[in-house]
Amino acid sequence: ASYQQPLSGKLIDLYYRDQVLRQLLDEAEKKFGRNTREMQAYWDFINREDQRLFEELDALLKEYGWPARSKVGGQANAAAFLILQHAPLEQQEEFLPLMEESVKNKESQGSHFAMLYDRVSLRQGKPQRYGTQVDGFGNGQYELPKLEDPSKVDEWRAEVGLGPLSVYLKRYNITWPPKK
Repeated sequence: ASYQQPLSGKLIDLYYRDQVLRQLLDEAEKKFGRNTREMQAYWDFINREDQRLFEELDALLKEYGWPARSKVGGQANAAAFLILQHAPLEQQEEFLPLMEESVKNKESQGSHFAMLYDRVSLRQGKPQRYGTQVDGFGNGQYELPKLEDPSKVDEWRAEVGLGPLSVYLKRYNITWPPKK
């Protein structure tokens, strides 16, 4: 492939390092319990690793810019998004415009941008636009945080390649639109 192999390889390595600890979360929670010291230690470890991974991503983004799919491939492009999803708010805010530009140029997935946009909005205390984020309570119950404009949410979702909110929320047993 004509991909930028060194950059692509580094991003894919970051992806695997990001995901391996998250793949073990359910097993750790079953073994130790949800709100235990062991799970707190596990999350502390994940958070430290997230910071290390972001520092590596940050250096790559500052050197190469946002990794375009045509240059690094889809998996490496998605890796940058995943690492950024787990970064502190200030860092998400810094790189969100680069990702938005990449989506406009059809070099990143619109759904990834929507997820990051919503995550940043909620972390800033604002409503989400695309309805990609749900709150879970650990007992199989979920709720949809506030939306910017419920009457436009499906239109905005379609613009970034997402299906209707009602379909997405079925997996969380959330009825949309909510019953009055």
